[in-house]
Amino acid sequence: MKIIIAPAKTMDVKISEYLVDTMPLFENESIKLKAKLKKKSKKAIAEMYNIKTKILDQTYDYIHNEHDFGHAVMSYTGLVYKNLNTNDFTKPDFEYLNNYVYILDSLYGLLRPSDLITYYRLDFNTNLGMDLYSFWDKVCNYIQDDQIINLASKEYSKMIKKDMINIQFKEESNNKFISKATYSKQARGTMLNYIVKNKIKSPNDLKQFNSLNYSFNDKLSDNSNYIFTRKA
Repeated sequence: MKIIIAPAKTMDVKISEYLVDTMPLFENESIKLKAKLKKKSKKAIAEMYNIKTKILDQTYDYIHNEHDFGHAVMSYTGLVYKNLNTNDFTKPDFEYLNNYVYILDSLYGLLRPSDLITYYRLDFNTNLGMDLYSFWDKVCNYIQDDQIINLASKEYSKMIKKDMINIQFKEESNNKFISKATYSKQARGTMLNYIVKNKIKSPNDLKQFNSLNYSFNDKLSDNSNYIFTRKA
C-alpha cells in the first residue's frame, strides 16, 4: 500500500532528526527543469507565473540562487501539512511515513518524505513550454504497488494513471454533498495523521476514520471511492 499526497505552494525548509537524508529519486530530471527555468528572463517569469513585486523577486531568487535544504515532508507549510502535524511524530511514525507515503510534484516528480528539497515555485499550470504530465510519465511506472490511496489533489493525482482508492471529503447541506477545497485539504492532512499514528496497512481500515466530524459514507462510496461526509 502506498499513499500519495500533493506538495504545497508555501514552504519553510526544515529537517527532522528522525529522518535520514535522501536525495530525490528523479534528481536528474528536476535538474533539467531547473535549467529551463534559469533561461527565463525576469519578465518571462513574471508572465509565466502571473506574479509581480515581492513574490516575483522571491521566485527569481529561488531559481538563480542556492538556498537551504530541508526534508520534503517538513518543508511544506500548506493546510495538508499543518494538519498532518509532524511536530508530535515519533521515530516509528516517521519510519512509517517514509515507507508508505509519496509526495507527487511537478519539479521533483516524486518525493519521499526524507528527500532533501529547497525553495521553488512550479506547478502543472505553469507554461514552461512543455507538457509536464508527459515529462513525468515515469513516475506512474515507478509506483508498482497494487493499492494506492489517493490523498492528493486532482492536479497531482492525474500523474498516476492506475487504479486508486480516491479519498473525498464532502459537506452535506440541503440534501446535497459538496467538496470544498479548504476543508478537503484540512481533512487530508488529518486523515494522513490518523493513518500514520495507527500504522494502517489495509485500505479497509481507513473507513474507521472519524475526525473533524467526518465519517465514512457507505451509500456514496464504492471500491474506488471512499467518501467521508459531515453536516455543513
